[in-house]
Amino acid sequence: MSKKIVVIDLDGTLVSINSFHKWMIFIFKKSLITNRIDSCKIIYSILKRFVKLTTHKQMKYSILQISEKEIYLKYIDEFVEELSVYVNTKVMSYLDDTNNVTILATAAPLVYVELFSKKFKFDYTTATPLSSDENWFENIRGKKKETLNKVLLSIDKNHCDLVVSDHHDDIGIMELSKNILLVNPSEKSIALLEEKNIGFTIIV
Repeated sequence: MSKKIVVIDLDGTLVSINSFHKWMIFIFKKSLITNRIDSCKIIYSILKRFVKLTTHKQMKYSILQISEKEIYLKYIDEFVEELSVYVNTKVMSYLDDTNNVTILATAAPLVYVELFSKKFKFDYTTATPLSSDENWFENIRGKKKETLNKVLLSIDKNHCDLVVSDHHDDIGIMELSKNILLVNPSEKSIALLEEKNIGFTIIV
C-alpha cells in the first residue's frame, strides 16, 4: 500500500500559537542581554508595522535579518523546546502514523522551523527562507502552493491526500488535496472554503 501524503501547517495548526510572534519576543529578550541596539531595531520594526508604515512581509524580513545573527542562532534549541509545549496532540497523531509521508508547509521562518521539523520527524519542509537568500520570499498563499508543488513533484506526486490547516490563506494548497482538516477555523475561513465548494472536516 502506498503511503499517504499529509501536509501540515504550523501556526494555529500543529502549534496553537503564532510562532513568529513568539520568536520576535524571544529574540527581543535575548537582545536585551546581548545587543541592545538590536532591541531598538526590533521595537522600531514592530512600531513601523503597527502604524502601517510597512508591510508584514517587510517587518518579517527586518526581524529575520536581526535574529539570524550568530549571537542568536545558539538559542534556537531553547526556542524550539519552548515552542514544542504548544503542540496540538490531535494533529500530532498524523505525524506518528508511519504510513504517512509528512510535509511541514509554513510561512514561519526556516531559521527555527528547520530544527522544529527535524525534532518532529517531518519528511519534508517548506518555510520562509533565511533573509540571506537572494531570492527571499514569504512562504505564504500562492508561494506556499508553489513550494509545496516542488516537493510533490520531487516525489512524483501531483496531489496530497490530506492538508491540515487553520486558515483560508492555505486555500491554494488545499486545492491540491483530496481531504482537508481545519483546526479551530474562524468563521471567515469556513465561509471562504464553502464559497469555493471545498469540503472539509473540523477538529478542535
